[in-house]
Amino acid sequence: MCPYSFAQPRRKDSLSAWRSKEKIIADNTPLRAAGSVPGTLMHEIAHLVTKHVVIDAALASGATAYYPTNAAKLALESKAKAVKNADTYAWLATSMYLDQCDWS
Repeated sequence: MCPYSFAQPRRKDSLSAWRSKEKIIADNTPLRAAGSVPGTLMHEIAHLVTKHVVIDAALASGATAYYPTNAAKLALESKAKAVKNADTYAWLATSMYLDQCDWS
């Protein structure tokens, strides 16, 4: 596991308060605010279960496609790279878990 995930100042060990709507992600707040240790675990599991076929892919700019914004940019640049990017799966799982994300 990435040690940084345990050192983040606003680390979330669970998103259950957001799922239950006890807490909400305010309008115009980026999905990145829902970053969590479970999301990091999902990212790392994506590497593990695919025997590192799923990687930390890079954008054309060279930046790693971490976080939802870069994962979305990667999908626009290359769908083939996006399906092999660990953060794509982590953020998809996070957004599917949160009822506040509108998939219509």
